[in-house]
Amino acid sequence: MDNQQQKSLLPVKGTHWKKWYVPLEEENATVRECLATQAPVAAGSADIPLIVRLIENPKFDIPGINLFNGAVSLEDHDVIHLLLGRGMLPKDEAFVIGFTMGLLIG
Repeated sequence: MDNQQQKSLLPVKGTHWKKWYVPLEEENATVRECLATQAPVAAGSADIPLIVRLIENPKFDIPGINLFNGAVSLEDHDVIHLLLGRGMLPKDEAFVIGFTMGLLIG
């Protein structure tokens, strides 16, 4: 496949956040190019389950309550979505969070 055919695997502008992901078959796009397709489709805070916000967002750090320490920054978290070929659905968030927690344990 030539470069133009591979680029077509990137999500197009206007993709709904529930359908956004970069397939693992995408070999020719940079992380920056992939993240650029994610930024316009980011879910609103009302769309993100509370448990996900509590676990992955440092602004929800509650002193004295230590459920999970974030293993990575939010930017790194987004890159891990790309590297694992995962979208933004709750099942994808659970997979990415579990993967990063495994990095700490392993």
